[in-house]
Amino acid sequence: MLVICNGMPRSGSTLQYNLVRGIVEITDNGSGQGFFDPNQAVDSYSQFERWAEEPGFHVIKTQAVFPGLNKLLQSDKASICYTFRDLRDVAASLERRFKGQGKELYKILDDIVTEYYTIQGFPHLISVRYEEMTSDLEGTVSHMAQALGISPKPAEIISVAEEFSLSSAKKKIERFELRYKIADVIRKGLAKCGIDYVPSFFDSKTLMHSGHIAPENSSREDYLPADQIARITDIHREWLVECGYITET
Repeated sequence: MLVICNGMPRSGSTLQYNLVRGIVEITDNGSGQGFFDPNQAVDSYSQFERWAEEPGFHVIKTQAVFPGLNKLLQSDKASICYTFRDLRDVAASLERRFKGQGKELYKILDDIVTEYYTIQGFPHLISVRYEEMTSDLEGTVSHMAQALGISPKPAEIISVAEEFSLSSAKKKIERFELRYKIADVIRKGLAKCGIDYVPSFFDSKTLMHSGHIAPENSSREDYLPADQIARITDIHREWLVECGYITET
């Protein structure tokens, strides 16, 4: 079976991928197959079809559900794990990570909500709220395992949760940052010799990279002005109420 990990931007879909990958691997029920760029994933569709037919779980992450995957997700051969988050925090995290989104941010949020409702229509959907996932990793691992029909031992659930805890992730990021500093020295030296070198820090197994985690104790107000937060709230009030992020007034 194919398991597709997807979610709103900046909603913990990489963490979700690692939790799903971790539980299928620790129980010998499958393996993670990494990230597939939506712009290139069409070329991998035949591989997705083969994985969907094979026993065990093949877990992938992709940022968009392109048309070919829609067909698989309407069958019994594929499941989708989807993370979502308060749209105002999605917007703030996008601004923190990419900066200068401006008016384009509102279109991005519109597209995110449209995709949210599309994904809710898939028959084998495992939906995970970011806020619940990050506050209860063990509960999330248990929930996803149960949804996939896996029965892990309690120690296996704890092991996966600990491996991908915030403290563990920070240690991985710290190693990325150290490697970046070293590589930046090399880059500057090569530049003097007319050689272009762009260091990339991306772990193909965990899909983590430098700058992946937001600073502790940061809030949406650190990245978005109050009037922009209010506008997002007004535009997407219906969705925010439906998902329990605000109460209807």
